[in-house]
Amino acid sequence: MPDDTLCLSARVNIPALTAAFVTAESLAASCSYDLAAEQYRSIFNLPEAKSHLDDEVRHRGALRLCLESAVLLYQYKASRTSSDQLARQCEHLLKKYAKEAAGKDWHAYELLFRPILTNAGRKKDVPLLLDTYERVLRYNPWDQDFACLYMQTLIGEGRVTSNTVVILNSDGMPATRGAEFLLLKCKVLQIAGKDGLCELAAWFRLNPDCSMESLQDGLEYGRGLMAKQPSAARLHRYCSALMNFALAQHDNRLQYVARVLLERSKLLGQAAAAGSNDVSTVKAAP
Repeated sequence: MPDDTLCLSARVNIPALTAAFVTAESLAASCSYDLAAEQYRSIFNLPEAKSHLDDEVRHRGALRLCLESAVLLYQYKASRTSSDQLARQCEHLLKKYAKEAAGKDWHAYELLFRPILTNAGRKKDVPLLLDTYERVLRYNPWDQDFACLYMQTLIGEGRVTSNTVVILNSDGMPATRGAEFLLLKCKVLQIAGKDGLCELAAWFRLNPDCSMESLQDGLEYGRGLMAKQPSAARLHRYCSALMNFALAQHDNRLQYVARVLLERSKLLGQAAAAGSNDVSTVKAAP
């Protein structure tokens, strides 16, 4: 799972509580999760905390939510509470704080989805797993780790949901995401019967230092795209992306240049053999 820490000692501006948070975080860092959960729970009852429980901790959420979320997180890590029970408790808090957290990037709120995801995975409840990933991504579409886990699940299942394309094309998920994100999105779009040429062209442009394994993955996907919709305009765009990728390589990556130019040559040869129009224009493109 992505980062699951709250780091409240550095964020809660209540000096009288700093020591209590440092103690809880130290216990968590030493894997004493039961004790960490108890320490966070005890902060609720400190006189110094009671008047601040509704204060918002920057980028984390209301202090009360932070404490409740931390208690469940470390109970989950300690495995002292059943997955079903924890999932129910997390769902309760998600509903309780839904209005307050709406439109905000509250990490403490996002943490509540994680035991639910783990429980769904344990039970192999794929519909629940996908639904929960989609809820997380609607709340925080900027979390690339969750987006990648979601897409890996879809690829493993070989299917998408009615929400997938809308979620992956939302404003919070720009085409400038990293290599893993873009290639996974290409594969998911393929499952959805959608064209991923824009994403693939972006991948070649943004990742000139990719591994050979990733390059082979991208080329295989591109080959399928060109075979499915073999227009001259699409071939021109794709071959330009391949050439620009080759031109961006360093001297110690000549094998990448050779592999990409070979793929480009094959595609142009196949287009010429099929009698595609404007192939000469594609050949002349930089």
